[in-house]
Amino acid sequence: MRRTDDNARGKEVLTDEAGHRLVHWLAPEPSKILLIAFGAGRSADKDRGIAYRLARSRGYDYLFVSRAAATRYQGLTVEEFRRAVQPLADRHERVVVLGSALGGYAALRYGGAVNAKIIAAAPWNPEVKVPEDVPVPTHDPVILHDPKREDDARFLDAVVRPVHPGARYVGLPYTGRRILEALRESRRADELLVSIIEHDEVPDVSLSMEGSAIHQAQWGRQLAQQQQWAEAEHHLRESLRLGPSRGAILALARVFVATGRQEDLNALEKQAREHQSEAWVDDQFATLRARMAASTSSPDAADAVAAADVDDEASRRSGTALTPPPGQSAFRVLTSDERFRVDSGGAERDAPAPPRPRRAA
Repeated sequence: MRRTDDNARGKEVLTDEAGHRLVHWLAPEPSKILLIAFGAGRSADKDRGIAYRLARSRGYDYLFVSRAAATRYQGLTVEEFRRAVQPLADRHERVVVLGSALGGYAALRYGGAVNAKIIAAAPWNPEVKVPEDVPVPTHDPVILHDPKREDDARFLDAVVRPVHPGARYVGLPYTGRRILEALRESRRADELLVSIIEHDEVPDVSLSMEGSAIHQAQWGRQLAQQQQWAEAEHHLRESLRLGPSRGAILALARVFVATGRQEDLNALEKQAREHQSEAWVDDQFATLRARMAASTSSPDAADAVAAADVDDEASRRSGTALTPPPGQSAFRVLTSDERFRVDSGGAERDAPAPPRPRRAA
């Protein structure tokens, strides 16, 4: 165990390798809870991660596991993680592992090695297609997911459900892989996470479309996949007004490409330069202009643009048909009284009969 210059704040580095880094933050007072968080993005140069603030505010011991850019934790074996973390876990009554997107996948992969309670938000790893032979904790995990994303549903069916047949699924429509951000945006993240971490209870949570850049962007994307261009543009412009994300910029740009609106694409590029790096804008809009040229000469190319879906890391994703809430128009923005209710019950669909998992000792 190697300590750093942050000893005054209780920081210690457990592992520092080329592809991953494990940093422990000791709580100011002795804690019964160890919270472990896995990074989703390019986080190798960050030591605090997604749950540092929550851990500090609640007095948890905290361990952040980061990864290097262009890696998916493949350099960190389950056994290496167990050896590094088990001595720390043994000093706590309760161990909880949290992650989002790729970090959610990592939470499911490594959490059983230290018999942790797992909270996985939109778990995803495009390179994993079949269930993995990993230790399974005695506590059933909580899976937060967007039931409107068919690619994520396929990942859950193929990889997660066979290993964790007793998992509890919480559906949060139109949040994509930014579920924790959407919860924070609605000021519901701490309520949900603390209830699971401290009491092993999943509370009912409601999210409103009104004022949510994430919800507006996700809904706009799915409308675009249905080629409902006017409605898609409405929601994507509203998302950009609330908070200009890369995902919303790219989704709106695809609407303009698919409908041959060069001037609007140029105006969007100018707007994007006010919020994003020059290098990113140059790269993305060069590709978009090439698609625009191709779509004007080929109807098939235009259809391909309409079917494409790009997340905040500019990766291509498949989509799913839009089903508005009962009695609601797909075009209208919901008011604060018209909320999506979270399905905090069972799975969204029947899972295939799973093999018997091996439980952690």
